[in-house]
Amino acid sequence: MDDPKRLFPLVLASLLLVVGFYVVVQYLSPSELADSKRSTHAVDTLEVGSYRLDELRRESAWEEKVLIIFDWNKSLHAYLLPTKNGEIELPARYWGIGFETCSEFGPETDELGRIKQDGVIKCHDDKIDSGSQWEWTYSGLPINEHGIKMQKVSYERVGDKIAINR
Repeated sequence: MDDPKRLFPLVLASLLLVVGFYVVVQYLSPSELADSKRSTHAVDTLEVGSYRLDELRRESAWEEKVLIIFDWNKSLHAYLLPTKNGEIELPARYWGIGFETCSEFGPETDELGRIKQDGVIKCHDDKIDSGSQWEWTYSGLPINEHGIKMQKVSYERVGDKIAINR
């Protein structure tokens, strides 16, 4: 091993192995920049039986909103809703592929603005005869057996907010 010609390839290979390992570790670790770009939404003001419909705030988002429901079972649900011209785009076959839009989308509410205990999520526009085609339970399941599930989004609870993992 006293020959420098033999030592150089070993040192070079070792260096490349260390650099490659570092790159892989950095790639697999969540970055602070990626975390800071996630859309965050306050949930501390949500009471049992309430909901919010917020703009999805992130740089890469198309026109999307997030529906956050704190149901009567004390479960927090978050759904991604594609929009077109500011209105919710109702699914034809898949979410994001639709022809009808809805300006008043959300859970059924009582006279106090709380979600109804046995209510559904639907379009409340007069122009849309939704029937059960566009009605969902609070857990995002379609009322109609041939309906399309709502798009749940995963999130992380960060203090009094949720950060959407999308």
